[in-house]
Amino acid sequence: MNRGGFFASGVCLTLLFLLLGVASYFVLGAQRVAKDLSGGLSVSVFLASDITAQQRQAIEDAMKADKEVASFEYIDSQRATIEFENATGIKVREVLDENPIPSSYEIKPLSAESAATIESRVGEWEGVISTLYPKDVSGELTGRIRVINGVILGVAALVLIVALSLIYFTLKLSVLASADTIRTMQLVGARRSFIKRPYVRRAAVQGLVSSLLAAGLLVAMSRVLGDIVEVDWEQLGVIAAAMVAVGVLLNLLFTVVVLRMVVK
Repeated sequence: MNRGGFFASGVCLTLLFLLLGVASYFVLGAQRVAKDLSGGLSVSVFLASDITAQQRQAIEDAMKADKEVASFEYIDSQRATIEFENATGIKVREVLDENPIPSSYEIKPLSAESAATIESRVGEWEGVISTLYPKDVSGELTGRIRVINGVILGVAALVLIVALSLIYFTLKLSVLASADTIRTMQLVGARRSFIKRPYVRRAAVQGLVSSLLAAGLLVAMSRVLGDIVEVDWEQLGVIAAAMVAVGVLLNLLFTVVVLRMVVK
């Protein structure tokens, strides 16, 4: 293949690898959005006024062991009263002789689906008098998260199929452009391994260069994409590294497949 053809196929592969990278970016971004939305939910666990230290410790141990609990915070009755007075303007301690607001734990569930499970579980613990969490909001949020994830994954799957097909046909055309050269080498008695070697080497180099360029473009585009959906630098680094590794492997795999069809 001449340099022009090599450059043209390289540009095409770069754009296709970039397309795969952007799709991966949005999949991870959607998962982060779902996690952030779930992070806004909390389960309030109200404690009895006569709860013992052992019961409190047992509750905390149970929450630490619960895989559906992302985090929890203890709020004593004094702090809860101050927060209530600041929020409502009602001076509870001046109106009532006793503080009616109990101590509590604020539990952050790992996901919106976990909130209901946690709420039913903690209600059985000793020292707990009641629990509270926004069931309607949780149900609506769970439905929206499922829709968002379904749409994003569906689009990503479609993009993956289209991109892989285009990568395969790009590499196939790249090899077929040298069909006359391959036939000539076969006529003079060249071995199959000798004929395939330069194409495999070129595929590895082209895959590496194209995927590196695509990864660089994705990193450069992350500022623009971040206005739509944001991923952290660690996730972006994982996507970029995966693009390079997958780019080289796909180039080699598809080139070997095409060569088996052409070099018989």
